Amino acid sequence: MNRWWLLFLGLVLLGCGGGGGPGPVVAVLVGRVLWIESNAAPDPVASVTSSGNSTTTDVVDGSFQLDTDVGATSATISWSDGGAPVVFTFNFPPASGVVDIGDVYIGPDTVTVHGTVIDSSSGLPVEGALVKLAGRTAMTAANGEFNLLDVAYSNAAPAAFGDLIGEVSMVLYVTRQFSPPVNAVAGVVEVGTLQITPESAGDPPPLPANIRGRILPLPAGAGALVELLDGPTVIRSTIADGAGEYRFWVGVGTYTVRATSGALTGSEGVTVTSQNVQQVVDVQIE
Repeated sequence: MNRWWLLFLGLVLLGCGGGGGPGPVVAVLVGRVLWIESNAAPDPVASVTSSGNSTTTDVVDGSFQLDTDVGATSATISWSDGGAPVVFTFNFPPASGVVDIGDVYIGPDTVTVHGTVIDSSSGLPVEGALVKLAGRTAMTAANGEFNLLDVAYSNAAPAAFGDLIGEVSMVLYVTRQFSPPVNAVAGVVEVGTLQITPESAGDPPPLPANIRGRILPLPAGAGALVELLDGPTVIRSTIADGAGEYRFWVGVGTYTVRATSGALTGSEGVTVTSQNVQQVVDVQIE
């Protein structure tokens, strides 16, 4: 069953009290359970339990919908193929309304994922950044370090671990993604140093970019100064390459791309609605 249909159905159920009175005081928990070795729905299906209520995951995509108590903070996922059960517990903020816990991974083994988050401009550690991977979350300490505990892993198929996509987010910083190494040493996967870039930094952070384009016409566009403005403020700048191409990576928002080459200038507006969707913005200078 499509996950977004489950979310819509949960909203409808919450809004329907029946008989003209208020409905039951429950929250609706939705998400998707994936098996780490296959990055697909667990087979056989898994059981999801929260506040004494249980359901099973969808056989096709691993999605689920479950009523839970308002204020509930955890769900337990259990799976077995006839042997010893695999049991994972995932925490979330106190439940209210519809709570989407996203994709959570289970597997035959677990590891601790360790790393450090630093500011790409200053090189200093970032405290309070939120790190997410495989349904686990952690906050960075004063020295920028974090530990994600009980992350799903497979000692028999460690390569699958590298397919996971993690995320580091922090207020006033550009959210970045990362993929972990596949090898665990003594139950720990070390991701090393993860750099995040302040939204006010002048230099674009590392690729991937979510705004790219060309400065035209050539050859004037080659070597043009390309600036990204948030209102009147320049928050990124780069130089177009020999093909007139440029790239930026920024947070969600509305911006202006401005290009200058000698006496020639031009600008185009762009709205970024998702950091993970790349947009092409060509700028004509004249």
